[in-house]
Amino acid sequence: MDLSVRLGTEAIQRQAILVLFNNLNEKINFMNETWSTEDDEFWSSMSRGNQEWFVENIDEQNFYAGTIPSLINSSIENYPNVCSICYIANPPGSLDDEGEFYQNLLAIEVMVKSYNSEQEVNSRIQKTLDAIHMTFMDSLENRTLNNTVPRLNAPRQTVGDVFIRREKTNYGDKWYWQGGSLEYVVNKFVDFS
Repeated sequence: MDLSVRLGTEAIQRQAILVLFNNLNEKINFMNETWSTEDDEFWSSMSRGNQEWFVENIDEQNFYAGTIPSLINSSIENYPNVCSICYIANPPGSLDDEGEFYQNLLAIEVMVKSYNSEQEVNSRIQKTLDAIHMTFMDSLENRTLNNTVPRLNAPRQTVGDVFIRREKTNYGDKWYWQGGSLEYVVNKFVDFS
């Protein structure tokens, strides 16, 4: 575990994206069958048949350490995508003369797409966020971000509105897009000795 005097926010966001890069698609593939069964049961109970939705894998080039605002206007090949950003290091105060304690805020931001419907894109964002959290909780190594921090705590999840955009921003096929995030408070200890 990193006990250096560094704030470590970049190391935290980099290790978070490495955990996801190495494990998220495997978790999505594993969960797709479960999600499909749950979807079939849900939609059948409302007499709407099977939707045949699935959660898309995230291409290797679509994992980013840091926030990437330009993704909102990027080409369809850049969706779905995942960004990790550790952007707040908050020292809540300590009476310890030999160290300091920080509560860092780590956000995992996701954007997904659907050609078919608003309901499909909403299902994809919910499930992708769920897969991210399950990936972090899968092992102690993942939960500690490769032994960078003590462990991740329970996250706060937010999901944005669905919006419609053309494939090439101003022309092309219409697609449905949606973003969401998981925010983890990550403890970081600094040893002054």
